[in-house]
Amino acid sequence: MNLFKRMVILLGLLLTLAVPVAAQTIKDADDGTTLKQIIVFGRHSVRSSITDESTAPPMSVDRYPVFNVPVGYLTPHGRRAEILLGSYFRDYLLHERLLTGNPRMDAARSYFRANSIQRSNITAAAFWTGLIPGVRAKVHSYKLGQTDPVFDPISAGVAEVDPDRAATEVQGIFNSGAALASAYSSELSLIRSVLFDYSTAQPLAATK
Repeated sequence: MNLFKRMVILLGLLLTLAVPVAAQTIKDADDGTTLKQIIVFGRHSVRSSITDESTAPPMSVDRYPVFNVPVGYLTPHGRRAEILLGSYFRDYLLHERLLTGNPRMDAARSYFRANSIQRSNITAAAFWTGLIPGVRAKVHSYKLGQTDPVFDPISAGVAEVDPDRAATEVQGIFNSGAALASAYSSELSLIRSVLFDYSTAQPLAATK
């Protein structure tokens, strides 16, 4: 296998956020294939509740945490977790020789894109910090609160939904809705285990 110079774009999508990065690549002389870019999609890291925290305690068996950040914002733990995740990616990509180890060179070959919400932007910046330490993060994004047509094309007015077709498609998958409980049984079980005493919680009845 021979090394040669090229750009890798590691693109991460956080909920509506994208994080790209670049480096060197490897050419496999055996099959003639060449790695051109790496694209990674992901969601934002740990955030606070998207509703007022005062509404949560009555629905939770255990004490509901206090996040000390505005509704829907990335938490300090979420930022630290994303930095750690970025460092894991850094170790892996260095091992695979897809990052050079030169922060400025790697930053120049990288592109981070986030949607226009706080938790996605901060997640992207934190991921950068772990991935390319020592260089200020540069996250491309619309202004916070401004609708991004890439991530939300319907709200941005660049795409339309046919409500009749949408209803037909959903009905074709779930019929009357009676199968929803079984289709999402694992997800509903997880919700029950978080919000209730799982050992005594009764199965959720199927609703139409």
